[in-house]
Amino acid sequence: MGQVLTIIARMHKLFVKISGDVLNSPELVLGLMEWLKTFKKKEITICCGGGNQINKDFQKHEIEVERHCKLGRRHECAKGEAVAMKSLSNNARRLRRLLGISGLPTIKVIIPIVSIGNVRCHVNGDQMARFAYLGYDELFVVTTRERIKIKRSEFLDLPKITVIGF
Repeated sequence: MGQVLTIIARMHKLFVKISGDVLNSPELVLGLMEWLKTFKKKEITICCGGGNQINKDFQKHEIEVERHCKLGRRHECAKGEAVAMKSLSNNARRLRRLLGISGLPTIKVIIPIVSIGNVRCHVNGDQMARFAYLGYDELFVVTTRERIKIKRSEFLDLPKITVIGF
């Protein structure tokens, strides 16, 4: 048992937060898959976002786009929470499929929802990168090229986080 724990402790752990806008662009996804293939022998966890997609899905379901802040989104109605959960889950499912097709089936994919007690908290995906900072060796926030400058300014206080754009 002690040997197993030692091996796990030595494995390089990589956390990647990916913007939902990157996931929704086929050309950006191709670049993303090629980039992910460069990380050999690393334990990788990806958190996929989807804030803009959630807003669009709210409009489709005639739900008022609920207030959210830097920390995340508080849902005032069960329908809003369900629509947001479905949007994020669809992104995660699509990403898992793409990872499998690209030969990267062992990458773990999560969505930015944290359960505290019996309450689900919809956390901003960027905040998940901040939480992951405590346990991961290397972290990336992947966004669109247009948002690189803004994102980099948001993570200046965390030198292990690298912001990149596709």
